[in-house]
Parts: sequence; C-alpha cells; structure tokens
Amino acid sequence: MDNSDLNTFIKELDERLKSYEGLKGDDYKESLRDQYTLAKRFYGHLLKSDGVADDKLFDDIAMDMDADVMGWIVELPFALSDYGGMVDEAVEICTLFTEVHSPDNFFGDMAVILAEAGRHEEALERIARNLERFSDDAWIVIKAGQAYQTLKETDKALALYNQAYRMTSPLSYDREGVLERLVPLLRELGRDDEANALIENEEQAEKARKERYQRYQKKETTTPALADRQKPMPVTTRKIGRNEPCPCGSGKKYKKCCLKRDEENAFATITSTKGDDDIISADTVFDYGKPCIDDAFLRTNDVHEISGLRLLYSLILNPIVEELAHKTVLGFLNRGREEMDLITNATGVETLLAIMRNNPDSINHEPLMKKLVSYREQAVPRILQELKKPQNDSFVELSARILHRTGRNYSKELIDIITTGENRKAYAISVLCVLLGFYDNDESEKLMWDYYHYMKRTYPNNTYSDGPLLGLIEMRDRKREQASLH
Repeated sequence: MDNSDLNTFIKELDERLKSYEGLKGDDYKESLRDQYTLAKRFYGHLLKSDGVADDKLFDDIAMDMDADVMGWIVELPFALSDYGGMVDEAVEICTLFTEVHSPDNFFGDMAVILAEAGRHEEALERIARNLERFSDDAWIVIKAGQAYQTLKETDKALALYNQAYRMTSPLSYDREGVLERLVPLLRELGRDDEANALIENEEQAEKARKERYQRYQKKETTTPALADRQKPMPVTTRKIGRNEPCPCGSGKKYKKCCLKRDEENAFATITSTKGDDDIISADTVFDYGKPCIDDAFLRTNDVHEISGLRLLYSLILNPIVEELAHKTVLGFLNRGREEMDLITNATGVETLLAIMRNNPDSINHEPLMKKLVSYREQAVPRILQELKKPQNDSFVELSARILHRTGRNYSKELIDIITTGENRKAYAISVLCVLLGFYDNDESEKLMWDYYHYMKRTYPNNTYSDGPLLGLIEMRDRKREQASLH
C-alpha cells in the first residue's frame, strides 16, 4: 500500500472522529452509517499483502492519532445495534476488528448484540464458541451470562455469573462486573438473602483491605516521584581522617589528594536514584527454590521502614489518600494548572499517555489516573505495550496503579513483561512485582520469590527487594482473607 494513501486516510480518520464527538440524538444516529463505512475503510487499510490485518499497524495508528480510535472501534458495534438498528453491521465490525484488537471483548459483545436482537440460535452459537475459546476470561463468561439473561434463560445466566464470581477477586473491576448483573437478577428472583450475602462479602473484603493499609500508612500523601525515595543507602566504612595518608598510596595527605573526589562520589551515591549497573538480565536471576512465605521467613526478612516501594504499595491499597490530597493541595497551590487543563480536555488515550511519559506533576497524578481508568478498554493494552519498553520511573509507578484500579488480573502480561521485556531496570521490575502480589497466579509467586532473593543479594544497599517482598506479603495476606471468608 502507498504510504501517502495511508497517511491521507489517517488524517481524514482523525478529522472525522473528532467531528462525531459532539453529535447527539438524531444527528448521531444519522452519522452511524457513515461511521460504519469509515470503519470498514479503516480495516481495508490494515490489510497486508497476504490478506491478514496488521495488528501492529493498528496500534501504531492509534498511538499517533489525536482522536481515540481504539475507543471508537470498541464502542461502535453497540452504537450501530442500539441506536441504528444495524445488527448485521455491528456483528461485521466485531468480526473484522477481532483480528487486530481485544478479540475477547468483541466476541463477548457480539453474543450480547445477537441476543438483544432476538437472534436466538446465532447468539447461542456465539456463546458456545466464546466459552470454548476463552474459558478462562472472566468477561467472556460475564457477557455469556448477560446474553443468556437477555434470552430469558435465567438458570444458565445464573450459573455463568456464579462461575465468573469464583474467577474474580473481591473489590476488582471484574467482580464489580459480575455483581452489577448478578445482584439485581437475584433480587428479581426473590433471592434477597443470596444477594445480601454477596454484598456483605465485598464489604468484609473492603474492611480487610483498609486494615491492611493501616499497617503501611505513612504521613506523606504526595511525593514528587516515588522513585526519589528509592535512593541507595551509603555503605558504612571507616572514616579516613583529613590529615591521614591517602589510601590511594600517593604519599599525600587525604585532604590534599582524594578527599574531594570521594566526597563527590559519596554525594552521587546518595543523590542518584539508579546507576547503569541497576539493570537486571533475565538470565542472571537464579532459582531460589520453592517459595515459603511463613512467619519464620517474615521475621528475618522485612520491608525497609522508608522506601518508595512501600509508599507505592500504600497508595495502591488506599487510593483515596491521594485523591483527598489532590483536592486539598489544589486549594492553595497554582502549580500544574496548565497540565491539569490538558488532562481535563484530553479526548483520547494517546494524549493522556503522552502526559504520563513526561513525568507529570504529582498534583495531577490522581486526575490523570482516573481519566485513564475511564478509558480502560483502550488504555490498558497501550500501557501494557509501553511497559515492555524502557520508561521513566513515574510512568511505571502510574501504570501499576492504573492497572490495579481496573480490577482485572494482568499477571500473565506482567510476567511476560518482567521475563522478556526490554525494560530491565531493577526499580521498574520491583514496581511490577508489587502489582503481581494482588493477583492469583502460582507462577508469579515463584517469580517474586526469586527476584526478592536476587535483589536482596545483588543490591544490598538499595530497597529494590521491597517490591517483590511486598508482593509476596500481599499474596499471602489475601489468600488468608479469602480462606477466612469461605
């Protein structure tokens, strides 16, 4: 394909998507046929010479455009079906774009769209194929239940909702998706006791989460960059007197020889966050045996009293602290106003990610994260993609907190990033280990165990080991809480 043709189309696509943003009512309905045609043209430009759509080209175009093309494509099928009565067209768009973006999302939506259109047999066929292909995806199961509920097959809907409930963690985005469908259905069936029990379980989990947070709560509620607290601790050595012979062997007094250089080096050690040697090659991490996170282990292996990773963990456990701080600080500080305006007016994921890459003011972390979470279906794939590449520490910290707020289990993706990604910085890996602790995955437990011992041994004067250790502690505490609820 001629690059000039593609560039011309991308420019047109960007302009057209922006023109749709303010449309409402009949104007929006009238635009749907045009949007359908535009989506098909977009797909045509993604096709390679072998007739297969290029998913990398799709990601590159989405990244370069100002408009939110991912959000538009994800929302278009339901818009075509619900507002335009264009069910066949909606199914076609779902089918085409499964090749390049989030197939589980599109196939799940397809089942619901067919069910809502009363196309019973097609909906059942789609449900069966989805469950066979994506049996471990909570949202495929949730949407299959929603489709069955729409088809008035209540028993099957309940079975799938309960299955999805067992697949999800308390307080997660996935669990919320189950409950917002299951609880009303139970009440509709007169099974209020079951509905109330589900809500009570979530309330108990929320109480336990707050209690866990109290163990790590710090007075600080905002920080310029959590990584700034990740500074190496100086190694204690015998202090050399200024008038003693210089240890370099020059014969001069220390103050006349190497004192100035050593002071500069010491200052650099204390003030620099990382060094070139703080890069971890995946093949250098040893196998430290089977994880054993018992009381005896924790008595001899503790988190540092002050570290950026400990503060990060606290903010993940209780995000309301930073939200309150943001509201309070805005009342008497004027800094970050221009950046805040950019966040407020951003209409797509790429603009927000660009702000994230540019070390945003800590005052604006909360609104930036909140807006990206609102775009979760489009933002998460891009964030995971970006985490595979070297990024600044602020980007990695914010990414971890955003991924946690979505409530979905990204352990497989995070393990892949840690083990095969290009971002080998010790701090970045440590941050991702903190997040891994919130997910149920036996493989991640072993990975965190190995990285904890490796970091503790390799970087004894740093706090990198706090990340995997906090992840292991979180995983142990959560398993205990879950066991106590059953």
